[in-house]
Amino acid sequence: MNIPFKKSPIELNAALLSPSNIFDLLPDDHECFVYSDLFDQLDTAAIEKLYSDKGQHAYHPKLIVLILIYAYSRGTFSSREIERRCKEDISFMFIVQMGCPNFRVLSDFRKDHIEFFCHKLCCIILNSRVAELLQPLPLVLLRRVFQKYAPDAC
Repeated sequence: MNIPFKKSPIELNAALLSPSNIFDLLPDDHECFVYSDLFDQLDTAAIEKLYSDKGQHAYHPKLIVLILIYAYSRGTFSSREIERRCKEDISFMFIVQMGCPNFRVLSDFRKDHIEFFCHKLCCIILNSRVAELLQPLPLVLLRRVFQKYAPDAC
């Protein structure tokens, strides 16, 4: 007896006639789009002055701040876990613009610029548009961030 199971709608090994945008899989109202709008609003001029044009190109400080804030809003605090999610989670891929920084880049930025980062995090939390998204995030998590990374900075 041959059981008629559902067939997959796509052939995984077949080439597509036209490339599709992976981010079309996200719903139009996904919160990662709101966070990406923050990218233009972040002022990182103070930190950008600390970078040199010599050596390897660095990730833009706006991008690192945005990655960390988005990860924290999703309950992810470990730099290694953030890196993993940037490689596996479509919304994280959208935030990092398909360029996943190493966990050391994230942890070093957080360590080296903790006062700046906490200040930006506080400002963004107070932003009404983002505050609506962060409402489900328990304040306990945010307190944990400040206690762990900058008990005196904020």
